[in-house]
Amino acid sequence: MADFPARFESTLLSWYSLAKRDLPWRKTTDPYKILVSEVMLQQTQVDRVIPKYGAFLHAFPTVQALADAPTGDVIRLWSGLGYNRRAVKLQECARAVAESHGGKFPQSVDGLKQLPGIGPYTAAAVMAFAFNKPEVVVDTNVRRVFFRLGIGSEREGLSEDLQGLIAGNVSQKCSRDYHNALMDFGATVCTARAPKCESCVFNKQCVSVKKYTKQQMEDVASRIFKTTQSKFEGSNRYYRSMILKEVQRKQGQLVEELAKVLSMQKTLSEQAPLPAVAQARSLVRQLEKDKLIAEKNGRVYLP
Repeated sequence: MADFPARFESTLLSWYSLAKRDLPWRKTTDPYKILVSEVMLQQTQVDRVIPKYGAFLHAFPTVQALADAPTGDVIRLWSGLGYNRRAVKLQECARAVAESHGGKFPQSVDGLKQLPGIGPYTAAAVMAFAFNKPEVVVDTNVRRVFFRLGIGSEREGLSEDLQGLIAGNVSQKCSRDYHNALMDFGATVCTARAPKCESCVFNKQCVSVKKYTKQQMEDVASRIFKTTQSKFEGSNRYYRSMILKEVQRKQGQLVEELAKVLSMQKTLSEQAPLPAVAQARSLVRQLEKDKLIAEKNGRVYLP
């Protein structure tokens, strides 16, 4: 901690003023719009989110509009982002805000965490980006930046101890810009692969640039900070998505009709293939449990 540069914040914000990314959710402080962006950005790349974000807010411009919308419409508009349960949870959150909070979001982490689908990270992000509060918003990019600058150790990895160390360096006055700057810096300069050390504004203070070669930095980042997603094609998620898309295309189909879509695939499961109808029934039950579809009299509809 003692080695952390005293002028880190001012240097970072100066860099950000020249290099910040033009992202639509940075043009608002509306907690509803901030929340939409945060939920969309979970496990989804920025380039995929940008057009969906605009379309979603055009259809549901306010928390009340989302609360009042048919869930099927919300799911349709979310299609293409993946992890469709996020759309249902987001609408449940909007309904809770509309019904229990008069359409106003709580302005505390604890209050936000009481809402459906909002965990510690999302609550902190809404507090920082909507209300400019000095909460700790630590994603993979932010952890990597601090680790390379000497805050935390490889042993700590992604632990809460590292988050605690970072908490001591959060801006008290410029939390919104500070966190946006950190995320941009990690996404564009202090990247996991091929970090731009030569042009880095912290090159002279950076612990890692003195300690590691670029390849070693990449190896450490891969080992500690990168998350590995399971294969999508052929997974349960893949077939759930297939069923949901088919229901969006044509509502009211029988489970047996949906099974025909699955039967066109070479395999339904890499480990234990099931008959198409049995697989379709299982997937329909899963999707219904997650409130993504509804089955009525043997036919399947959007909720």
